[in-house]
Amino acid sequence: MRKVLISLAFLLLIALGNFSPFALMGGTWAYPSPAYTPPWAPPLHQSLPWIHVCGTHFVTQYGDYVTFHGVDYTGIEVYDFFSDNPSYQTPKDYEIIASWGFNLVRLPIGWNHLEPKPGAYNASYLNLVKDIVKEANSLGIYVVLDMVGAPAWTGGWQPDSIWYNSTLIENVASTWGYVASSFSNDPGVLGYDIYNEPLAPPP
Repeated sequence: MRKVLISLAFLLLIALGNFSPFALMGGTWAYPSPAYTPPWAPPLHQSLPWIHVCGTHFVTQYGDYVTFHGVDYTGIEVYDFFSDNPSYQTPKDYEIIASWGFNLVRLPIGWNHLEPKPGAYNASYLNLVKDIVKEANSLGIYVVLDMVGAPAWTGGWQPDSIWYNSTLIENVASTWGYVASSFSNDPGVLGYDIYNEPLAPPP
């Protein structure tokens, strides 16, 4: 009788949404296969698996279904990276994010930092982004990169002219090409948010 009551209580918690049996497996992957070691168990797995879409599901290259729990972590898109303290994000931050059960971070990156002059890209800033992505991935966290802001030479932070200026649109596309080519072989970058809050009205 006691076992029956415990089982009923367990099922009730699941039904009410207050408990997830997947938390016992790290709280990230929905249906891990017995033959696959999830990425939260280093050093057996050195990198995150590739993700693809199957119907309405995210699925790994191994056939495991994935449920993403994401959080936005802003800051590196606006901070002064040429000061003595180039970033207030630390590896410890991502350890905390992982401990809270998140397995996805939306990371805003600054176009103004990536392309400070037309056609001139900032490799140091991109290396900072790479380091953050690597740290997140090492903890089983995927990353979505989100382009934010605009360089001063375009006319301001979110200039209205961007979306009605073919040259500026080409600059955004080229900058994304620069970024994406650096992560083309990185399964831990889940996707790209082309531009944050494109709110400009027609001229």
